[in-house]
Amino acid sequence: MAAENLANMHKVVYKAKNEAALLSASAKLADRGARFHQWIEQPEGIATAIALKPYPRSVSRVLCKGLRLFK
Repeated sequence: MAAENLANMHKVVYKAKNEAALLSASAKLADRGARFHQWIEQPEGIATAIALKPYPRSVSRVLCKGLRLFK
């Protein structure tokens, strides 16, 4: 199962300038058919993060095309 090997999986972090950019990224991922979860901070109702399900690198690159790496 993938969750058992989480520590050994390659992780990539992308940066969104603000909540609007994060919501736009969510919309792009949904349009591309990605399976992901969007975290909403409560009680404020502010989107704070997105996590993709584990995909092969070749697939995740296509899904995340146009997003900026966090530096």
